[in-house]
Amino acid sequence: MLLWMVGLALAGKWDDTVSDVEVKRVVASTPAELHAAVADLRRFSELLPGDCAADWEFTSSTAGRGARAQVTYTIGPMKRKALAAVVDDQPGRIWRIEHEGDKKGFFTQFVFQEGQGGTEVTLVSFLNAPPWPFKGPFFKKVHPAWEGCYTRTLDALQASVAP
Repeated sequence: MLLWMVGLALAGKWDDTVSDVEVKRVVASTPAELHAAVADLRRFSELLPGDCAADWEFTSSTAGRGARAQVTYTIGPMKRKALAAVVDDQPGRIWRIEHEGDKKGFFTQFVFQEGQGGTEVTLVSFLNAPPWPFKGPFFKKVHPAWEGCYTRTLDALQASVAP
């Protein structure tokens, strides 16, 4: 009975925690240059660290709306194969891919906002947390690892446009 009560108490522990993964950085470059550096699935795959995503398989078209690739995400303890499709591509503004798969899909997008000292780049994946009892491991292990992957992706993006 006590174990059941503890489980019930933990079931709602993460309910108010934001599950989206979002990392921002100001990069000394223009929105157009930064967009061009990511707006191709092949280039995006080179920016995303290999321990975060692997086994990329590209179709004949890797840029523009409708471009697709298969990828296996290996973020923290998570391993998930998904089909990535470019669903929004507005040069200098936004680049968004939808990840489809046998489990619920998710979106990943870059947003470029010109500002003082460069361009604010936001890299975000909109996620729904898994159900209990998987919420704890998601928020303790997967979410921080995912943020680390995106921080390193922005590091690579910044390095790719550095003079």
